[in-house]
Amino acid sequence: MIASGATIASVLALPGAAAANTHAGIAPHAQSTPAAEHCHRADEFAPKPELGDRVCEMGDGQFKVRTAHGDHTTHIDAPLAKDKGVRDTVNSSAITPLAARSYHCATDSYRIQLVYMIPAGAPDSSATMVPLMRQHFIQSNDMVSNRAAEYGGDLSLRVACDSAGQPAVRVLRSSHNNSSISAIDQEVARQGHRATGQDNVVYWGDGGCGGGVAYGSGDTRPGVENGVNNAPGIAVIYGRCPFTYMLHEQGHSMGAVLPNTPNSSGGGHCNDDADVMCYKDGGPRSGNYRSNVCPSPNGNLDYYWDCNVNDYFHPNPPSGSFLATNWNLAGCSNRMVYRPNCGVAPPTAGVNRLQSHNFPDRYVRHADFDVRIDPNVDPAQDGQFRLVPGLANGSAGWVSFESVNYPGHFLRHSGFDFGLVQNDGSAAFRAASTFRQVAGLADGAAASFQSHEFPDRYVRHSGYLLRLDPVATATDRADSTFRVVS
Repeated sequence: MIASGATIASVLALPGAAAANTHAGIAPHAQSTPAAEHCHRADEFAPKPELGDRVCEMGDGQFKVRTAHGDHTTHIDAPLAKDKGVRDTVNSSAITPLAARSYHCATDSYRIQLVYMIPAGAPDSSATMVPLMRQHFIQSNDMVSNRAAEYGGDLSLRVACDSAGQPAVRVLRSSHNNSSISAIDQEVARQGHRATGQDNVVYWGDGGCGGGVAYGSGDTRPGVENGVNNAPGIAVIYGRCPFTYMLHEQGHSMGAVLPNTPNSSGGGHCNDDADVMCYKDGGPRSGNYRSNVCPSPNGNLDYYWDCNVNDYFHPNPPSGSFLATNWNLAGCSNRMVYRPNCGVAPPTAGVNRLQSHNFPDRYVRHADFDVRIDPNVDPAQDGQFRLVPGLANGSAGWVSFESVNYPGHFLRHSGFDFGLVQNDGSAAFRAASTFRQVAGLADGAAASFQSHEFPDRYVRHSGYLLRLDPVATATDRADSTFRVVS
């Protein structure tokens, strides 16, 4: 099996399409032992036009794509014949949001960014493609939001918006006409639009439907440290496919479908249709595929978003269930969704600073990965953090502090001294970087932060350095009290 945190892709190839790529996306794929033993040496990689310049066949229908940003594993399958070559069109009634909650306009990088990319030498069809992409995103959000509402969830997708509050579509002209996902990802990066935490959803050209492909993560961890949250994501849709192709690829970018789900095909999808993320993909468990587990009223096999809400999406999963203990696309930890009722500092929380109670001109900041309190923090982002659900305890009141300019790095103590450290996914890291937010020990209107690992110790400054210490005196209490400010 791909190691936790590895980046994965699943692809649906369309023979004869201009871009011999896909409708299906990323997700963890089981790997045989022989596959795990190769695709490491440079001489094992060769060009494969539909995927990239450096591709290695791993066996079991899987390929490893080597890029400047790391290795990605992809799985190629047959297309859906009914959609091949068909061009979807704008339907004005579909762009009026009908969801339980409309999409959420996000101003930070943890969001979906829509991109229409014009291949070199191709005509600019943005007059058609921009409204079509907006329509597809709104339809996708409708499906996700309404599914959440059915199970008691208030949830929407986070997206970059324009000044009018509509989903923003970047129109980029490619310097080439190489349709492989690795080449498109590199082109997005070359033009300065590859950002940590951001999922770029790219429509390549405006031809008939040629499928899609995406990168993502096979990480099963349920917390905010899950690999999908910080790696720049990309999903590519070739031409004018139905909106479910966008949602399918975005689903993969957000981490579906894990290989250990109750109905996993073992090839990145689920076996219980009718479901946007399910189809018979040839995976090792795809023999269990059934097309009518959740019968579609109109015969459309893309009718439901998680057929039985037990494989990848449930806003309120039953205690002890798979989605309560593994990565859940509807969970508060998924930074691509907006959930206003997730308790203290959900993953979509804004940027905060920690102001010292007894030195109000000083703020917690990192400097050379050490942590201290300083006045006039420069650059300002060194003193900015996101208060996310605690890595070791994600329930209300527990937080971890993630750096704004070093995403994936958190305030953690080692030997009771604080540093800014990259999350290694270990239980020890989670425990050392999780704190209970309580009323300020010196001022009840402020806050103090009690260690999850050592509950008799609190975050405090001493000699302007951040430490984790017991609190006994009035000075200790003042040193351990902070204001959370914007």
